[in-house]
Amino acid sequence: AQRVESDFIVVGERGHILISVDNGTSWKQAQVPTKATLTGIYFTDRAHGWVVGHDQVILRTEDGGKNWELVYEDADAESPLLDVYFKDAQHGFAIGAYGLFLETFDGGSSWTKRYISEDDFHLNQIQAVGTKLYIAAEAGLAYRSDDGGENWNTLDIKKLTGVPERAYINDIKADLFDE
Repeated sequence: AQRVESDFIVVGERGHILISVDNGTSWKQAQVPTKATLTGIYFTDRAHGWVVGHDQVILRTEDGGKNWELVYEDADAESPLLDVYFKDAQHGFAIGAYGLFLETFDGGSSWTKRYISEDDFHLNQIQAVGTKLYIAAEAGLAYRSDDGGENWNTLDIKKLTGVPERAYINDIKADLFDE
């Protein structure tokens, strides 16, 4: 889900993209060119947005979500895309299962596969914090880029201070670093 100015846009199963222009009181389903499960969404401004999902689907809108275009798909790969982030309207990243990392420099018209690690851990979420980019991965790992995504450093979360070994969610204990 993402809030874009006063609108909410959410993605989900069977290619659903729902848009609310009244703070969630009512929703309209957008017409999309896929039935794949959609997992991540990112808008750089009111008009330009991207959605990723299973079958390595990447959709793009240039009109605030009214129309969506399929710009990338690899249904045979069996590694879904899980999240997407754009630095600006041209340069973006799509990440996913088994270390899948795609990059575009032309607003999503073409995508190039890259590797940021020798591991094939799932890359779950990408987020900018100031000028740094972070990717949360599985197995207690994260990655940080200090140069806009050109190079990535592995962070071992277990070695960071202030990260608990256990968490309680709805009274259920979770061992965060179960070996």
